[in-house]
Amino acid sequence: MFRFSKHPPKQLLYLLLFHDMKASRDREIGIDVGCGLMQNRPLFRTRRYLAIDLDEDRLVRGRARYPEAETMAMRMEDVRDVSGDLVLCVQTFVNYQFPVENTRPAAEALVRMTRRDGTLIFNISKRNLGYEREIDALLADAFETVTKVTYGALAGRNLGPLSPLVAYAMYLLPGLRHGREYTKVYYRCEGRR
Repeated sequence: MFRFSKHPPKQLLYLLLFHDMKASRDREIGIDVGCGLMQNRPLFRTRRYLAIDLDEDRLVRGRARYPEAETMAMRMEDVRDVSGDLVLCVQTFVNYQFPVENTRPAAEALVRMTRRDGTLIFNISKRNLGYEREIDALLADAFETVTKVTYGALAGRNLGPLSPLVAYAMYLLPGLRHGREYTKVYYRCEGRR
């Protein structure tokens, strides 16, 4: 499944997801946290798909496209007694409506939602970077392997049809992913303890 963005950092995110979501193959439950309209549903290869979002209207609209989806309307920090083999949460921390002070509790909730031996994939943005060390420590304690991809070059730039080419170059050559600093961090965490 190809998703297009005119913005190279978001297009790079889509490339990373296309590659990393293969980990959902032959797994029982996939959880899409902050799913919105369920645009990432086609990336899940799990037998069951659970969509969690604050906006109940978006969940209803998403289920119109994906009637097999199970849904929960709530904040991720409030989710209890739900776990999946692959948990995905992208662009939620990035959203300007996400309360930055909830960064740590939200990251803890994502870890809680991930079953033993499961995989967690999520990203944070410049607004959450003050919590990066805390998140790194939390993930190091909870997972066997944590892969971090820092990126953000050309953030806010609309490159139109050139965006996929630039993002692919960033994908192949990590040095192109950020200029003086990075503004986003993509985490792939495997082997939940």
